[in-house]
Amino acid sequence: MTIQALQDELRIQRDLNQLFQQDSSNRASEPLTSELTEENYQRLHTEHERQAKELFLLRKTLEEMELRIDTQKQTLAARDESIKKLLEMLQSKGLSAKATEEDHERTRRLAEAEMHVHHLESLLDQKEKETAALREELHRRYEGAPESAKTKALQTVIEMKDTKINSLERGLRDLEEEVQILKSNGALSTEEREEEIKQMEVYRSHSKFMKNKVEQLKKELNLKDAQGEELRKRVAGLQLEVDALRLRLEEKETMLNKKTKQIQEMAEEKGTLNGEIHDLKDMLDVKERKVNVLQKKIENLQEQLRDKEKQMTSLKERVKSLQADTSNTDTALATLEEALAEKNTMDENLSAALELLEDGNLMAAFQIHTACDQLDSAEKAVSFAVRARRMNLLRTSSLPTDVQSPLVEVIDEGDQLFNTVLQQTLAQIQKTRHLERIIERLKEQRDRDEREKTEEIENTKKELKELREKVSTLQGDLSDKETSLLDLKEHASSLASSGLKKDSKLKSLEISLEQKKEECIKLEMQLKKAHEATVEARANTELSERIHALEKEVARYKEEASKSQAEVDRLLEILREMENEKNDKDKKILELERYV
Repeated sequence: MTIQALQDELRIQRDLNQLFQQDSSNRASEPLTSELTEENYQRLHTEHERQAKELFLLRKTLEEMELRIDTQKQTLAARDESIKKLLEMLQSKGLSAKATEEDHERTRRLAEAEMHVHHLESLLDQKEKETAALREELHRRYEGAPESAKTKALQTVIEMKDTKINSLERGLRDLEEEVQILKSNGALSTEEREEEIKQMEVYRSHSKFMKNKVEQLKKELNLKDAQGEELRKRVAGLQLEVDALRLRLEEKETMLNKKTKQIQEMAEEKGTLNGEIHDLKDMLDVKERKVNVLQKKIENLQEQLRDKEKQMTSLKERVKSLQADTSNTDTALATLEEALAEKNTMDENLSAALELLEDGNLMAAFQIHTACDQLDSAEKAVSFAVRARRMNLLRTSSLPTDVQSPLVEVIDEGDQLFNTVLQQTLAQIQKTRHLERIIERLKEQRDRDEREKTEEIENTKKELKELREKVSTLQGDLSDKETSLLDLKEHASSLASSGLKKDSKLKSLEISLEQKKEECIKLEMQLKKAHEATVEARANTELSERIHALEKEVARYKEEASKSQAEVDRLLEILREMENEKNDKDKKILELERYV
């Protein structure tokens, strides 16, 4: 009864440990899915403190159990020594060997029974303390919460434990009664002693087995604690990596938003530049039209100058012919008449030239110049005619007085007319000279205007060439930058899509990892249950096959978990490489923007 009770207690303790491990694993997996907030941090901190307290209490209880075992060993050693002394005393008294052996066995059995009673009492006290602590913790943990499967399981385990405690108490009472009966009866038969010796050997073997099992359980507990701490550290590291990845993703999203804003600004700047280019093209067209108009005007002026030169040559020929006609002194009066006629024509020409000067025509200047030449020639002809008349007067002085007086009068009248004509011609000559000066000034001004216009045209042509070159270079730069920006946009979109795909793949792998871990935990629980079942029924071959299959599944799931972990590591390396590439592309974009 006692060994079975101890086995049942060990099973109950194992079930409780499994339940606590499931609870801790579920609570450890919850922060992976939920976001890291202050409440979650506080809850995790309190959970960590609670688990630390539980571990501290368990270690204390283990230390107390070890101390109790040591004390019991010491008491057993003391009792063995006392039994040896009693045996020596009995041998010295001369009792028979059988009696001494019987007494020795009896005393030994009594000592073992008392030790077993003390051990069971200590176990009962410890279990009562553990049950009280568990009840308090369950009451504290699940206060005000609806009953779940875990609470029901814990309640059933506690009820089973209570029943086992009651059975242990009953076993203790039975053992105490047996001890009292043994004390009262004194000696027993040899067969009963042999049976008791066999039972004691079986009990010793069972006690050794249970001690080994307790040590194994302690080692397993330590391993589980170490594994739990490693898993917690790993979970914390994974959580930190996930948080870092989230922060990096947020930073990359902000960078992408900034890049999109910069691209929009670049597009707006491109639109403004295109507008400016269109304006410059319009200005170029206008200036080209002006240049064409000015060229046409220059051509017209050149044609007019050619016409004027032709007119000048014709006038020079006419003047030469007039000078040839006025060589004879006999034709002086005719020349005077011609000079008067020419004076009238000159007046008309001068008036026309003045009108043309007002209109800004260059023909008038040439006409005025020719008129001035004609007036000079007329003046010379008049002076020549005056000389001829004076010579005629000298000739007529030899004539009689009757003939001289009318001739003198006629000559005086002719002189007066000639003087008036001379004065008029001199005034006209002064006017024509003044007009020549004005015409020269106008020519100089026209030359200046033409020079300024030609300089302006050359400057505008140079500016147009420079602007065209600038426009061509700017268009080339814009086309290159547009292509580079389009390539960068496509690459950024591909990077963003690949990053999102990798994130989704990471999340799916994390979920699959969690599922594999849960499956591994479930399979470990099934293995433990199968091992317990093998202890109860070793001869069952189906259970062994099932255990073997479960072990294979556990190995397979462990391999899958390792593969998934390797895949996660590979994806993390790929993410790092993608981040490095993205940083390089961002640097290139910044360099292009600075160049722009």
